[in-house]
Amino acid sequence: MKVCVLGAGTMGSGIAAHLANLNFEVILFDINADIAKSALSNLEKQKPPYLYHPAILDNITPASLEDSSHLVANADWICEAVSEKFDIKCDVYNRIAPHVTPNSMLSTNTSGIEINRLSEILPRDLRRRFMGVHFFNPPRYLKLIELIPAKDTARTEVDRMVQFLEKKVGRRVIIAKDTPGFIANRFGMWSMYKAVQLAEKHKLTVEETDFLTGPLIGRPNSASFRLNDIVGLDIMEDIAKNILERCTDDPYLDTFKACKSIKALIEKGCLGNKSGKGYYKKENDQIHAIDLQTMAYRPIEKAHLPTFEGYPTVPLEKRLKSMLKEYNKYGWFLKEFLEESLYYANYLKEEVSHSVQDFDSIMEWGFGWKMGPFKMIDAIEGKTLNISVPQFYKNSSTLNFSGKYIPITEKEEYKPIDRYQLLQKLDGFNVRNLGDGVKAICLTGKMGVLDGRICASITEEIKKHAQGWVVCSESKCFSAGFNLEFFLKNTLKQDWNNIDNALVKLQNLTEVLAANNTVAAVHHYCLGAGLEVASACHEMVVHPEAKLGFPEIKVGLLPAGAGTSRMRLWYQNDLDSLEKTIQNMIRGAISSNGYDALKLGYVRSSDTISSHPDTILFQAKHRVMEARVQPKIKNDWITFEKDTIESEKEKFNKWLANHDFTPYTKQIASYILCIAYDSKLWPYALNLERIKFLNLLQDKKTVDRIKHMLECGKYLEN
Repeated sequence: MKVCVLGAGTMGSGIAAHLANLNFEVILFDINADIAKSALSNLEKQKPPYLYHPAILDNITPASLEDSSHLVANADWICEAVSEKFDIKCDVYNRIAPHVTPNSMLSTNTSGIEINRLSEILPRDLRRRFMGVHFFNPPRYLKLIELIPAKDTARTEVDRMVQFLEKKVGRRVIIAKDTPGFIANRFGMWSMYKAVQLAEKHKLTVEETDFLTGPLIGRPNSASFRLNDIVGLDIMEDIAKNILERCTDDPYLDTFKACKSIKALIEKGCLGNKSGKGYYKKENDQIHAIDLQTMAYRPIEKAHLPTFEGYPTVPLEKRLKSMLKEYNKYGWFLKEFLEESLYYANYLKEEVSHSVQDFDSIMEWGFGWKMGPFKMIDAIEGKTLNISVPQFYKNSSTLNFSGKYIPITEKEEYKPIDRYQLLQKLDGFNVRNLGDGVKAICLTGKMGVLDGRICASITEEIKKHAQGWVVCSESKCFSAGFNLEFFLKNTLKQDWNNIDNALVKLQNLTEVLAANNTVAAVHHYCLGAGLEVASACHEMVVHPEAKLGFPEIKVGLLPAGAGTSRMRLWYQNDLDSLEKTIQNMIRGAISSNGYDALKLGYVRSSDTISSHPDTILFQAKHRVMEARVQPKIKNDWITFEKDTIESEKEKFNKWLANHDFTPYTKQIASYILCIAYDSKLWPYALNLERIKFLNLLQDKKTVDRIKHMLECGKYLEN
């Protein structure tokens, strides 16, 4: 499928990168091809990365709008993303209009210019398929798209675009009204300004403000001032100016005029991340922050708010209510900030959105809030905020603008795991009914961490239900591995039997998963024992941003839950792939994304890397329904010839000699090679994994590595 992206600036190149990641054929236009080429070279330098891997650039062709506009004639979708200037967009449309074919989709990526105003400059036959498609920056990581039809946009074209964006582009779509700033920038930008205004008023530091407006209230780490730097202070001012000019009747807009620090920083050219400094800057590897009183930079200081220290561990709904009662400047700041923000959302809702559910989804998917404003009003309760409003959500229904409760709409493919029927709540995992004869094992411990008891319990559950299972997690990540504290505690007691029994239970679990109809739905971190569990399933459905790997060697251990043996099994017919994968295990490599995991050997070509991050559970369920159980692993084992073993080990010895590994790491590597190449039978390989694992635990260097990781959260190279 071919897409033309017009404009190679920050958003245009970001959109091009996201589409190229999904294997679209992308043509990236700018005034001349050199500008587009420069944008492509910059894509490789972006942090966080815009590309899954550098080779993705081959999917993007730079082009000049001046002499290549005929290329749009072959495009399935023409996505205009030039500068947020009306005249510039008009010029681009005049150039391409004669070349747009009757079947091409046509859209503008704008954060605030009226879609109807832009539509009016197009030929009449193009207006019916023209609409706003507002990506959020960076497009690879933020799943939301605001779609804004113009008055002449055909409903069939809106439906076509929604289907295309959700099925092919992997985004979630909310249809917004054609109002200034739409939903996201009208309310989201106002909230960003409000935080700055109140920080200045209450004389808070930028660090204190970011502490109060980040994860503490269910928002991302970027909070307020870091988010301002990411967006760009000049962009903020452009959006604010646009809204001020066009929303003269809005009584809340003085907030956009009140922030002295934004104006002062812009005057100094401190625009945020793009200029290297804004509210924060990096200087000699040290982060500095602006002093809002003196407007001078100083070394960053950790926010010290003793009153709020215990709150992060309290459930969000409960802590919001409690924090609003704090009688100090921080409590007053929060009360004023939340109260006025939620007042404003309530004021805006009918003007900008079709439902409070849409409004909430915009803030949750586009800004990373755990609760949209109307869910937050319900959670805090209006009386706490002195807001006289009804409950917006009740019994799987939501209040519409006519004052009636209507069922909440939910597409089956996006249904989150906690919305499925809970059958059992067990220690470390839940059992849920996904329907159609499929059940789910859902890890629930912190970071999905496993232990012997959990493994044994899951094994028993899998044996009870033959039709099929999805293995997933309700935790922040799929699984960060086995409980490292367990190994240290039992090592210090020299209780080797207890450790071996736990490893047997982990191996038994992987055996049962391999022998049954199981699919793993993998998200975020899938490490160590977590990857051993996931890879034992006959298929994995992997989130595109998942990070998979075997980091055991970095804590002085090796994969002993059948992980080493299974990698050997996967690639025993492809010695080059086996060599590469074992090298990655020895390096303790962790993938940067799902596609990188495929490159590292932790994901098979037969596994699925989802193009849509919100559908991995849905896809996993349907793979279970379609799948046939694979043969038991032990029947597939191949014994290598002696010459092959010697040749492969010789290659590894040369490779190890050319790398700066410690002698102890090389020793562990020799154990991994022994399991991978010398084992003649599957049971022997599993037994050898456990023996070598226990040997390592009896070495002080492994104990030191584990202690260092548990105490410092960092790897020790000894």
